[in-house]
Amino acid sequence: MTRSTHTLATLLLCACFALILTACDSDDDDDLPGGPIGGNAGVTATVDGADWTSATLAAAGRDETDTSFGFGGFSADGSSITISVQSLSTGTYSTTDEVFVGVYSSSSTAIPFSTVLGGSGTITVTSITAERVRGTFSFTASNGSGTVSVTNGEFDVTFID
Repeated sequence: MTRSTHTLATLLLCACFALILTACDSDDDDDLPGGPIGGNAGVTATVDGADWTSATLAAAGRDETDTSFGFGGFSADGSSITISVQSLSTGTYSTTDEVFVGVYSSSSTAIPFSTVLGGSGTITVTSITAERVRGTFSFTASNGSGTVSVTNGEFDVTFID
């Protein structure tokens, strides 16, 4: 796969996953496969120095061949973090080898910040079971007119099939 085709496929995966997350009804969070870390599952990070926690849905989806996965969550202010990883195994992956893509969407900017548009980062997948995936991440990302820094990221999310 060429670099441009791979980049397009990764962006499409992130966009599809974001659409799936936004289509979910968050009225009854107790029935969802997610929530803040410290509960059953969730995503937390520091975004430009401020604490960020998924408040509604934090879930992971696998591709049909179980070779890659993506996850995301939404905070109470409407912002979101979505991640795509082109591997379904434990280890550390980076944006440099095009295996990891991080996206931060702010409620105050129209264009999401993405590592594909500029930036770098790493993700460490520490545990994968049939039901969930856990690890840490950090990245800087651009939206063409600005950058965002996402650090101290942790995820513990349930797979939805």
